[in-house]
Amino acid sequence: MFNINKHLLLLLLLLILSACGGESDSIITEQPVLIATSTVNGSVTKGTLVGATIDAYNIAIDGTVDYTTLVASAITDTSGLFSLDLPEERGFLLLQSSGGDFIDETDQNPDINLKRKITFLSNEGLTIVLPPTYTSIALTMISQSIYNKTVREFNNDFYAVYQANINRYTSGFGFNPLIILPADPVNPDQSADEVVRQYALITGGLANIVNQSAIYLGFAQSTYEVIQAIISDFSDGNVDGTINGTPVSVANGLLPSELDLDLDLDTAIIRFRNNNFANFQTTNLPVINYDLLNNILPTANAGTDQTVAEGE
Repeated sequence: MFNINKHLLLLLLLLILSACGGESDSIITEQPVLIATSTVNGSVTKGTLVGATIDAYNIAIDGTVDYTTLVASAITDTSGLFSLDLPEERGFLLLQSSGGDFIDETDQNPDINLKRKITFLSNEGLTIVLPPTYTSIALTMISQSIYNKTVREFNNDFYAVYQANINRYTSGFGFNPLIILPADPVNPDQSADEVVRQYALITGGLANIVNQSAIYLGFAQSTYEVIQAIISDFSDGNVDGTINGTPVSVANGLLPSELDLDLDLDTAIIRFRNNNFANFQTTNLPVINYDLLNNILPTANAGTDQTVAEGE
């Protein structure tokens, strides 16, 4: 009798386990949603910015930035390069660099290891907007000037005005300054396409103007505030110490005007090429059409000094 009961209990236990197994097979496990991504490669140049953090945020058509959600982040390598893995289906993204250091392109010490380095603080860097279809992006003084110009000019549709300004700068420079990644101004790759090296020359020319302006204002070397001021100055397509004729102010006063210094960008580019002739002797000077860059929209705050805000 005991053996029969024992066998019945074992059989009952097996039936229960079998039933439980059947129920577990019927449970549907939710699979994680896979979002298709694509890689955007970029660089940060003022000169080559090393160890900078790049953060990406959504920016709406009205120019509002959603800083509550970080879409992606990266850190620049020793060549100032970075990669962002972004959703394939995405809109316009604001990209901000912060921190990092770069070799001052204007330092004439022939030993690259002894050239002066400038470090950005964690709240200092460059800002641009990445359009949805781009697979490469350059953060430079020129590309940020397009962003600054758009912020100043748009009313309701940031995207449309931004694209129009990209087209204007592309026509003026002969290349898209957001898509082309410039060579290292201090140590350009001689095998790189000429347009890449010409972009480095323009970057170096602007660096000369920044350095001149900083010294004029009483600084020992280029500062972040003066860099941002020159970006704002150039956002009207011309370096003359003003934005559409309105003086640009910084902590030490006003940016120098054309009456104070020779601020001609073409002259500054030539000087930078001459000072770094061994690196650029096979690179033709870029031809910039300033008439196209100066084709500006009317602004709202004419007649008042333009003060450079942090990160503008």
